[in-house]
Amino acid sequence: MTASHRQRHAVRASLAFAGAGALGTFLSGAAKQLLIALRNHNRAVWEGAADSDPRYLGPHWGRITVDSIGGASAGAICGAQIVKALFDPRYLGEGLDDDAPGTITGDWINEGDFVVLAGEGTAAARTAHMDAPGWSLLSGARLHELVEKLLSGGATAAEPDGLVEESGIIAFGVTLTDLFGVHAHADFDADRVLGHPDFGQAVVMPRQGSTAHGPRLVRDLGGRNHAEVRKFLFARDEASRAVAARFLADTGRSDVAEALVWQASEAAKVAAVCAASAALPFAIGPVAIDDARGERRLYIDGGVLNNKPVAPALRLGRWQDAIRLQLQQREPDGTFSAATVGAALNYERAVFFVDAFPDQTPARARHGEGGSAPAVDPVRFAEALLKAPKARVPTLTRPAIAVGSRTVQLQSIIAGLTEAPVAEVRGQTREQQMEASLHHPTAASRLFFDSLMNSVRAQDMREIAKRNNLVAARARFITDRCERPPVHHEAFRVDTLAAAQAYASVLGIAAAAALTEEQKLAVAERVWESDQVSGLGGRRMVSLVPVFSPDERYDLFAGDRIYAVGGLLSLQARMHDAGIGRQVAHAVTEALSGKVVPFDALGIRKAEESQRPQDADLLMRRIRASGSALVDSFFERHPIVAWFAKLPIYLEPIMRIAKRSLDSQVSAPRLPPDES
Repeated sequence: MTASHRQRHAVRASLAFAGAGALGTFLSGAAKQLLIALRNHNRAVWEGAADSDPRYLGPHWGRITVDSIGGASAGAICGAQIVKALFDPRYLGEGLDDDAPGTITGDWINEGDFVVLAGEGTAAARTAHMDAPGWSLLSGARLHELVEKLLSGGATAAEPDGLVEESGIIAFGVTLTDLFGVHAHADFDADRVLGHPDFGQAVVMPRQGSTAHGPRLVRDLGGRNHAEVRKFLFARDEASRAVAARFLADTGRSDVAEALVWQASEAAKVAAVCAASAALPFAIGPVAIDDARGERRLYIDGGVLNNKPVAPALRLGRWQDAIRLQLQQREPDGTFSAATVGAALNYERAVFFVDAFPDQTPARARHGEGGSAPAVDPVRFAEALLKAPKARVPTLTRPAIAVGSRTVQLQSIIAGLTEAPVAEVRGQTREQQMEASLHHPTAASRLFFDSLMNSVRAQDMREIAKRNNLVAARARFITDRCERPPVHHEAFRVDTLAAAQAYASVLGIAAAAALTEEQKLAVAERVWESDQVSGLGGRRMVSLVPVFSPDERYDLFAGDRIYAVGGLLSLQARMHDAGIGRQVAHAVTEALSGKVVPFDALGIRKAEESQRPQDADLLMRRIRASGSALVDSFFERHPIVAWFAKLPIYLEPIMRIAKRSLDSQVSAPRLPPDES
C-alpha cells in the first residue's frame, strides 16, 4: 500500500529548546537536523511516496507543521533562529557545512565567542531596548546586539517554509525570571472572607444603571510571581498579523502577547527578550527591558525557574487551535460544521524537546549502586516505542504516538522521566554527600540547589504524563456516552471554540461513527459540560520526542566547562558540540522511521584534548574586572577593609589560585564517578 492510499493524519509540532549556556551549539546542530528531517518527511507526503520510504517519520503521520516554539536561555535564542529559518528556509543551511556563515549553526559557531560577548570596563550599558550591568563577566548589551544581528541579517526568502501553517503564524514563547516579580492579587467572594471585619473591602460595581456588591478584593499580601513567559505571534505578512491581532483582542490577551510581522525592524525587540532569557545570574545579568505593557522590568535567566519550556510551547499550540478555527468559514447560523471542526482540530500533537542536559544525575545516584541503565536515552526511548504493547484505552483524535506498527501511551514510556532524583557531585556517593552537607554549608546549599533544579526542570514532563492519563480517561467517558447517547438540547450549538473542541472529541471516537448528527451533538454537549469543570477542553495526548545527549556523557561535550561557558573560549569546541547535536537529532529521527541504532554504534566521539578550551586567560580578565567592581562597591561603606582587600599581597595570590583552578576545570578531561 502506498502512502497516497493510506490515511495519514496531520501533525502539529511544538518545538521546545532548553537552556544550555554555550552548548547552544548543540541545540543549533540538533535543530538544523530536526527541521531537515521534518522537511524531508513532508516531501515524501507531497510526493505520495511508498510507505517504505525512509523519509517518513511515522507510518501514520501526514503533513507536519511547526506552529509553536518554546525557548529558555540559550534555547530562546535558538528558538528565535528557528522562527527565522521557517520564514527564510535558506537560513537553515541545508546542504552546507555546520560553520557556514549566515546559517543557524554557523552563527553559533562563528559568533558565539568570548571576545565578542565580554564587556569592557565596568560601566553599565544602556540602549533603547536593554540596560545591562558592566561588572558582569559577559555583556548583556553585547549579547543583545549579537542576537539582533543574527535575527535581522541574511537573505530573505520570497516564500516561507512548507512547515509553516497556512495561517502564516508561528507562536513563540520565551521564559524569563523577573527579579522583583509581579503582584498576584487574590479575589475572594465576599461570603468566603470570614471573621476579620476589614480584611478587604466589598467593591461597588455599576451594572446596568444600578449598583451591586462584587467580590471582596483582599489587600496585597506580598504574593509575587517571578516566572514569566513572553509570548509572540509572528506572522509572515500584514494579513496574517491582522488574524493574530484579532485573536488576541477577541480572547482578551492583547496585554500579554504581541502580534508582529517577522521582519528586521522587529529583531531588536525580540533579541532583547531572548538576551534577557539568557542572562545567567552571575555571568551576564540582571538586565532591564520593557515588558509587553512598556513597563521597565529587571530580569535574569529564564532557565532559573523553567529551563525546560515544554509547557509554554504546548500552551501556545492550543492558542493556534483557536486561530485555525477562526479562519474557517462560518455557517449562516453562526455555528461550525463537522467538516470545519475536523479541518481545524483533527490532528496529532507532537513536541520535539531538545536538551543538552536532560538529567545530570548519574544512574548510580538515581537507582543506587548497581542500578539499572539510564532512563533518559533518546534512542532507547524510540526503541521502547517500537516494542511497547498496544494501548487498550480508546483513542481520542489519535491521542498516542504511532511508531512502527504499534501504538503506545506516553506515560508508560517516560516513567523514568517522572522521578525527581537528587543530584550528586561527580565521584561522591549519596551517603558521602549527606555526610558532607551535615558538616559544610556550601555542600548543603549545592545539594539543595541541584535537587531543586532537577525537580523544577522535570515538572513539564511530569505534567505531560499526568495530562495524558486524564485525556485517556476523558476518551473512555466519551466512548461510554456514545454507547448511551443522551438527549440533545437545542440550546447547545457548535459556535464557540470550547463547543468545537468537545464536538471534535466526539468525531474522533470510533463509536461515534454509528450515531446520528443529533446524537453526536448530544454527546458533545455532555463533553462540553464536563470540560467546564475539568479544564480538559482542547487537551489531547502529546507525543514526546526527546532529543537528548547520551546520559552518561563524561567528556562528550568540548564546551561543557565552567558551567557550559567554556564553549565560548574555543571555536573547535563549538564545532564539536554542534556536530554532536546533529548526530543525536539524526539518530532520534531515524529511530522514528524504525531504524533504531544504539548510541554506542553511532560513532559519537568524545571531545579530544585539542577541541577543549586550553586556558582561562580571557575569562580571568573579566573576573579581575568584576572583582575590582565588587571591591569598589564595598569601598563606599567600608573603606578601610576595601583598601586592605585591594593590596597586591592579597589580590594577586587570589587571582593566581583562581587562574589555576579555572585552567584545571577547562582543560582536564571528565571522568566517571568511580574514577574521579
